[in-house]
Order: sequence, then C-alpha cells, then structure tokens
Amino acid sequence: MKTAILLSALVAVASTLLVDAGADDGVGIAVVGCRSDGQVGPVDAPVLAKKDTNLPLAIADRLSFYRGPFDRGVLGPRGWSCIELTGSNGTILFVTPETISTKDLLTARRGIKGSAIQLTERSTETSGRYEVARIVARVFPQHMNFVRDVIAMGVEGADAYPAGPFPADVLRYRDNWTVEFETPANTEGVGTMSRLEQGDLPIRGIIALETDNDAIVGMTMATIRLEPGMANLTPYLIRDVAR
Repeated sequence: MKTAILLSALVAVASTLLVDAGADDGVGIAVVGCRSDGQVGPVDAPVLAKKDTNLPLAIADRLSFYRGPFDRGVLGPRGWSCIELTGSNGTILFVTPETISTKDLLTARRGIKGSAIQLTERSTETSGRYEVARIVARVFPQHMNFVRDVIAMGVEGADAYPAGPFPADVLRYRDNWTVEFETPANTEGVGTMSRLEQGDLPIRGIIALETDNDAIVGMTMATIRLEPGMANLTPYLIRDVAR
C-alpha cells in the first residue's frame, strides 16, 4: 500500500549528484582482492582479473575495483586498503586510505570519521531484514508495508523504525526502488546509518532495493565520503553501483 506522502515533498534535486560524462569503451582497471572475516572466519582475498569499464581514461587511471570473496565489489581511489566483514545479515566492504583493524571493526564497532567507502549488502531472508527496514522507513515511504511486516515479527518495536527523511538530507529518486542521497557535513542522516560518523565532509551514496515479484528481498547501499580533491570521483562510483 502506498502512503499518502508525496515523494515530491521528500526530494530535493541536486544537480551535482549525477554526471553524464563521456566515456571510453573497454577501459580496464585493476581489481584488488579484499580479505574477509566474520561469521565464517577469515577468508583469503580472491585473485581477480581486470574489470572492464566504460569510464573516461583520465578517471579510470585514478580508480581500482575492490572486491571481497562474498560481495559484489565497488570502485574506489587507487592505492587504498579494503576489508570485508561477513555475518548472517550479509556483507560489508570497507575501502579506506589506511588499513583498518579487523578487531576494531568486529568487536568495537569503530566509526570512521575520515574518507571511506562502505558497500553494504543485506538479505531480508536473514537478520539483515531489520537494517533494510530501518533504511526503508527513512527513504522509501511507498514501501512502508515492508517495515510494518518486520515490526509485526515482534523482535523490535515500531520506535526502532522512525519514519520519514532526515531534515537535512538531499534525496534524488531514480525510481521506486533506488535513491541517491547526500548527508551534509556534521549532520545526522541516512549517510551516518553506517560506520561513517559525522564529519567535516558530506556523505553521498546510493541505495538500491532488490526485489522478487515486487517483494523486497535485499538491499545494496554504497556510502561514500571523499576528500575535496577526490570528490569528482564520487558520481562514477555511484553510477557503477547503480549498474
């Protein structure tokens, strides 16, 4: 059932969220394998071939594709480090300028204040449904039936799923299942519903719901914060996730 909330009341269109850049066909970029740890224990980084892209050569030269054993992978600045975490709820891939301690990520739930990319993949067939429902409640009002179904399971009350967008967030909907977002600097928003904490730079990204006969079965969310000198890479990272 669709809610009566108009999407137009939620969406602030920002022209900077997307680029329509010229591209070179068949540009290959290096793929970096990321080791994994978590519920299934440590897993070595996969050995992967180059990834073909249609990125402009000047952009492709600044990027690598990072991928762990179980995630789909994400573009990121060349020369960064990566680690994948696994659990019953799905996977999280972190790509950061410096190596992050796996112990910090697994036990201390360390937040990240600086530049980082987080690729989160969740299944609604597992405990991942609760995180998906929290995101849906914030940015997909037309799918609140899913949130109500999760609440009806009785694990968490309705107060665990506040509805409606964060006041400062900029949302741009591609369709009923996909939204790009920007959370301004030093502000709580959908961008901080991740390990990226509030900081002096905005957080941008994309959320895509995965469906089967219009039922939500999973979610992919990319959360991106880059320094100003790299910020022009962000639209390309978002576009690659959207594909």
